[in-house]
Amino acid sequence: MTAAVLAAQSTKAELYGLVRDPAGLPVESARVTVTNAGTGRSQVAVTPAAGNYEVLALPPGEYRITVAKDGFATVTREGLSLRVGDRVNVDLDLKLGTAGDAVEVTAAAPLLQAGRGTVSFVVEQKKVVTLPLDGRNYVPLIALAPGVSLPPGNLLPRINGSRPRVSEYIYDGISVLQPEPGQVAFYPVIDAIEEFRVEINSYSAEYGRSNGGVIMVNQKSGSNTLHGTLFEFFRNEKLNARNLFATTGNKPRFRRNQYGFVLGGPIQKNKTFFFADWQGTRLNTGVVRTSTVPTTAQRRGLFSAPVYDPATTRRVDGVYLRDVFAGSTIPLDRVDRATLAVLDRYPPPNVLTALGAEATANNYRRVGNDDTVADQFDGRLDRYVGTKHRLFGRYSFLRDDSKPTTPLPDGSGNLTTGVIGNTVTRADSVVAEHTLTLSASAVNQARFGYTRRKFDRASGALTQSLTQATQIPNIPATSFGNVLPTYDVVGLQQLGPPASGNAHFTTSVTQFIDNFSTVRGRHSLKFGAGIRL
Repeated sequence: MTAAVLAAQSTKAELYGLVRDPAGLPVESARVTVTNAGTGRSQVAVTPAAGNYEVLALPPGEYRITVAKDGFATVTREGLSLRVGDRVNVDLDLKLGTAGDAVEVTAAAPLLQAGRGTVSFVVEQKKVVTLPLDGRNYVPLIALAPGVSLPPGNLLPRINGSRPRVSEYIYDGISVLQPEPGQVAFYPVIDAIEEFRVEINSYSAEYGRSNGGVIMVNQKSGSNTLHGTLFEFFRNEKLNARNLFATTGNKPRFRRNQYGFVLGGPIQKNKTFFFADWQGTRLNTGVVRTSTVPTTAQRRGLFSAPVYDPATTRRVDGVYLRDVFAGSTIPLDRVDRATLAVLDRYPPPNVLTALGAEATANNYRRVGNDDTVADQFDGRLDRYVGTKHRLFGRYSFLRDDSKPTTPLPDGSGNLTTGVIGNTVTRADSVVAEHTLTLSASAVNQARFGYTRRKFDRASGALTQSLTQATQIPNIPATSFGNVLPTYDVVGLQQLGPPASGNAHFTTSVTQFIDNFSTVRGRHSLKFGAGIRL
């Protein structure tokens, strides 16, 4: 349970200020109406004797403020843009006149937000969709904020020197950070992000569990106007320049296609709105895997150096002696069957030297494609019931299926970068929120969220029993009993899957959050509770 000076309404925004007459004195009983330009929904506040007003729990977007009071001209302020987590001070000055008189002001929100001590950085929708992003992931944009770094090869940024996995990631008010192994469940479709805020320092007590920063992402919602986007981004090796040192032959295969749509609009004007998006990603990259495998001579038992027969071991004059195998060749009937089973798993060499002889190192080359097939979508519904109730729900889905080319045909080999095994990642996220406006000065928000991430990776799976594949009896049972063990033979490509090549786990986070905000005179208070399971 927390109680603190109201600093933000999670991913919502707030307006507050003072209504003054021409003499600069506060105006009592002025009616302040704040209207969302996109949905047409309005919230009303009436100023007390102190002349101040405050409007809570506003969804980010474009707003219009109208102030009316008998004896004064109606004042309208247009073009006010509220961003995710904003707390904006807008003072309003009235002029003497009749109810039929009107004063219109067009101005942006002030850049300095004196009502909050948070050090933050906002990336609006224009930057999100126009700045170049490899893979169309918004995370690199977080590094635009001061005090944030994204070292090469890292998926998550460091905020003020903190570890990458200790920052909080909140989508529409619900965390999507999986505590173990500290990964973000999914990244939204770029075109579906309205904006996001990076809270770098001194953020509200409601985010106190984070040791790093807080990243709040606000996804789009529908409005009274039907809007949509159809997109495709692609790369193809035919459009790439040729490598300076590879003047002949085919260009390396590289094909990436990302396509999809976003669509939002009204179901019932001013009351019910929908938003949906889908993105498909298809990545097909040509790769060449080079390995060292036993040579043809070695497979016959023939070695260039002398090999001594252990069966001829004897002691002569206190010294142990052994005889050399004839022709430095080990008879195959002397080789252990477990060793023969290992030997049979290596493919024959396929690389020749310039003179046409069989290479003895880096003598096996495998050409293939690394494939990724990913799909994700979001569906959202917003509903306004009367003037007091606002409801929204969203479901998000992601499935990523990646298959790398392994160094050896049976799935063996040491892969140290990229996807190291056939991997299927799935994420599901459900968010529901109810906002109840109890009065012009009191708002309650109840929110539920459930996020799950499922990860399955399989490498080196066998089509026969482990004993049959290895010819080793009584192998202890393990969690991955149908996977070939790792054979690390010095000088040769590894047999078996790479480290961490097999993994199966599911993580999930369930959240219940309730926040109550109220205005008492010149003071704003917020009380809340949150439960995570």
